[in-house]
Amino acid sequence: MEANDYYKRIMELADLDVEAKTIAESRMILEELEEREVQLKDLHLELKRDIRYVEAIYIKRKRELNQAFNQVDDLPKKRFAKKKESRVAVLKKLEKEKQEVIGPYYQVCDMAEQLLCEMDEAKKPLQDFVIDKMGL
Repeated sequence: MEANDYYKRIMELADLDVEAKTIAESRMILEELEEREVQLKDLHLELKRDIRYVEAIYIKRKRELNQAFNQVDDLPKKRFAKKKESRVAVLKKLEKEKQEVIGPYYQVCDMAEQLLCEMDEAKKPLQDFVIDKMGL
């Protein structure tokens, strides 16, 4: 899944009014928060899996490039001779490409973690509200 898709799903989960005026409202909001928290945790796990997958792809590509440079036959010379690129330049270009691809995933992952913390913090006032109103 693309980073933008994760971002949209996180924004959908984040859209919740947590202001309660009655005990019933606060309990409904608490239930909704807990449900969204579970969904967000699942989404966060999927996101981490996708990050690991993308990183694995780039590790494989890096290994293939290193193997191509290490070969003694004419294949690497033909492959890289046109641009006269060195191993370091090719690997730096690959690393830059990796960061451009994976950077948005990390940003969305940070957003998901922050939202999880915010959801956890939003539960406390609601729980206190219920306790205060019930006189416990």
